[in-house]
Amino acid sequence: MSTLRSVLAAAVAATVCSTTLVAATASAETPAPAPGRVIKPGQVGQAVAGMTATEALATGEFDADVPAPPCDPIRLRPKGVWRHQYAVLVNQQDRIAEIAVFGTRPRTVQGLGVGSTNREVKQVYGARLSAPVEVGFGQWGRFVRKGTGTERRWIGFLFGEAFVADRPLRGRDEVTLVGVRTRFKPGLMLDGC
Repeated sequence: MSTLRSVLAAAVAATVCSTTLVAATASAETPAPAPGRVIKPGQVGQAVAGMTATEALATGEFDADVPAPPCDPIRLRPKGVWRHQYAVLVNQQDRIAEIAVFGTRPRTVQGLGVGSTNREVKQVYGARLSAPVEVGFGQWGRFVRKGTGTERRWIGFLFGEAFVADRPLRGRDEVTLVGVRTRFKPGLMLDGC
């Protein structure tokens, strides 16, 4: 798991082609959410998927246009220790497309996040949780949707060390990435520039 976290951390230091990443650490003991960075469907802290970069900067949670050689500058990067916790993908319309949590500090109100088990996620969300589906790079993922139509907000859980081709998702498999998005399911992927 530490190898995957290292890869994810390195990926956050980069930019995804035309989509800019924003770089922004959970134990199985489900810690309480850190102040100001609670994960909700479609939202982390005050940043909501769909808001403009200008609106995100106004929250005071981000730095703008941070150099990230050899990649393009990072459009929005969480300030302080949070830059090592999550990334924000900003689209060509300068809006937050998706937020990807790879660190263990941001948590849902119920204490879920990176390091939580599939069993814990299922206990919290019950019937609202999707069946396991293939996402990312052939790994298992699960989703929860809140709202309908243009008001849909999503939270997705990637079980990055559980590969579809190898076996079914198990209760003890751990979340390695949490993605949030509005209108569409999060992609649950981070990649370099």
